[in-house]
Amino acid sequence: QVQALLAAGGSGPQTLFSQLDQFIATAVRPVKAKWTSLGEQKGTLQIEYPRPIRTGIPVLWRGAIRYVFELTRAPGRIEREQHDETGGKLLFEVSWAQV
Repeated sequence: QVQALLAAGGSGPQTLFSQLDQFIATAVRPVKAKWTSLGEQKGTLQIEYPRPIRTGIPVLWRGAIRYVFELTRAPGRIEREQHDETGGKLLFEVSWAQV
């Protein structure tokens, strides 16, 4: 599914980040993801849980974001990370270099 998406929509991280909600819909219910583009090579990824976030969850999402950069071969990084453990929200600002 990921390979088909990259082939159809381009090979940049924004392609995967913008479809992340669809990828996690069946695997991590009822978690929601929202991608907001802030330009061609940056944006914010918001992850929302229906309950407070358990310890260790942010680390898993950092790994998932790094995996997107690996898959797309785009040198990227997490610029800023924000956690609202009591409300169940994570926010990651990411950027990457053009491949």
